[in-house]
Amino acid sequence: VEAACREGNTTCFSTGIDPGFFSDFLPVVLSGCARRIDAVRIYEMAIYESGAQSDTVAFDQVGFGAPLDSVPPLVHPDGLRANWGGVLSMIGEQLGVVFDEVVTSHEMWPAPESFPYQGRMIEEGTIAGLRFEVAGIAPGRSVISLSHVTRARADLAPDWPRPLRGDAYRIVIEGEPRLDCEFEFASETGNNLAGGFAITAMRAINAIESVVASEPGVKSVFDLPVVTGRGRVT
Repeated sequence: VEAACREGNTTCFSTGIDPGFFSDFLPVVLSGCARRIDAVRIYEMAIYESGAQSDTVAFDQVGFGAPLDSVPPLVHPDGLRANWGGVLSMIGEQLGVVFDEVVTSHEMWPAPESFPYQGRMIEEGTIAGLRFEVAGIAPGRSVISLSHVTRARADLAPDWPRPLRGDAYRIVIEGEPRLDCEFEFASETGNNLAGGFAITAMRAINAIESVVASEPGVKSVFDLPVVTGRGRVT
């Protein structure tokens, strides 16, 4: 891609909400407050309520209603490394950490009873929630990790991490001082999913001017000026 960009005199920049702002840029910004960093933990915590997601996402990607021992695409180790391994590498590069390896893990939550979901039934004992983690190991311990916790209903998996309210991202910098920051998002109507879509789009749209002005090649968020809401004040 780098070679193609230089040949075509173009710039390639990938961003969004996650992978994107909450999982690559913001943790590094918060790390600038630390005297000592023991670990960086990033969490996405979301409830995929019935009717809020497409069937492709809910059933095909997440695996709701599938047998508990299924490995849906969202949690497949190859997919996790491909989708989020680069996030960990970017953070590691900014913090001067070289990983020995990147490991993945996941866990499924069984439905406690059968219940309707988007015109289908999630049968008792099938997948109704999941969580996964992608972690950079160095040396011999998890230093930087990214986790997703996804539920089909708010009451499921009560012992798993959950936000204070609504859907949220959480970033924890373990060390001295310890930082624990949780970020909620929603649209003007209070729709969390629509708010997440807006963040995903606007991080890219607001970066256009800087990307166009940048030299050809593949750029990360750390290669560009800080992306701001310039011109968005009304």
